[in-house]
Amino acid sequence: MTTFMQLHSIEISRFVETINSFIKAIIREEMHLKVHGNRFYVPSNKYSYPISVVIYDHINILGYFNPEFYELGFHKKWMKKSSNNLKNVIRHELAHYLTYIEYNDTSKAHGKEFQSVCKKYNWDTEISKASVEFDKLEDICLTSTYKKIQKLLSLSDSSNFHEANSAMVKAQKIALENNIDLQKISEPHSSDEFILKRILQAKKHSSKQRAIAKILETFFVSSIFHKTTSHCYLEILGHKSNIEIASYVASYLDLHLEKLWNHSKAELNLKGISAKNSFFLGVAKGYLEKFDHLRKSYSKAESKALLNLNKSLEIAKKLAYPRLRSSISKTQENKFAKNAGIRTGKSLQITPALKATDQKLLGYILK
Repeated sequence: MTTFMQLHSIEISRFVETINSFIKAIIREEMHLKVHGNRFYVPSNKYSYPISVVIYDHINILGYFNPEFYELGFHKKWMKKSSNNLKNVIRHELAHYLTYIEYNDTSKAHGKEFQSVCKKYNWDTEISKASVEFDKLEDICLTSTYKKIQKLLSLSDSSNFHEANSAMVKAQKIALENNIDLQKISEPHSSDEFILKRILQAKKHSSKQRAIAKILETFFVSSIFHKTTSHCYLEILGHKSNIEIASYVASYLDLHLEKLWNHSKAELNLKGISAKNSFFLGVAKGYLEKFDHLRKSYSKAESKALLNLNKSLEIAKKLAYPRLRSSISKTQENKFAKNAGIRTGKSLQITPALKATDQKLLGYILK
């Protein structure tokens, strides 16, 4: 199941509360299932299931159910649409949810199992059909800020060390300036949107993921790890331009760090998982030390903007994760490998091949 970039703001949090109230009423009054807090119970199953709602933006998907996260997603345009139409979309996605619970299969999205669930709760074809009428969205274009930073990142690959670092400083400053107007206030307006994007799926939490997360935060995003029963995801939270850059940087680092490790392993005769983990965390430490040095060139206004941006991201994180719990990962340290990583991190130049892809307008559908 494809995951979409989630949206978070004070206004959206209020809308999520409204959707939650609709969902609970439908589960109680139409499905005749027990609801307790933000969970509901199915008589045929001894387990309870979460009511987890997210709001997102996408070119053509009106709503979805993601079984890996037990997540119900709704397009942000529903904030301006009829609540009756929204309730039908909620019923449609709840039908997917119950189909997954009862049949543990999502291979046939609107097959006979899904249709039988709709029939069970007396939901007609208005609810079970896979599409509804909706105003088409504008295609999402890459921002001018994104394009400027893209060019500077390509310059940071220069063989001239001073020129490369100068380009990196400029890229960071432009990313920061993109947030300055917003950060003149101590906390976001109710309509100020933050984006949450899931990236770097892995079977389990890894030191490479942690290293990438630390580096990505120099691009003015917050990073969070989200574990499911089958995978661990790195999630990033921030403003649109910063998310665009950070997600591409993450893809680049995911491959490039492996190349750096293989090179150092052969050159320095490094062996074992402890050495590999220590090397990756060392790269992040070295890169952050370089970034802290580069940040000394910030003006007072830029330093203040950075401080306010970090405060704003903390507020956004609380909106996205009201029950966030911290965890500590411990790995056995190999000092020799870590020091090799630190040296590598201090010379690391991030130069992903960033290319925009065109998206075609499609009709709106329900997943």
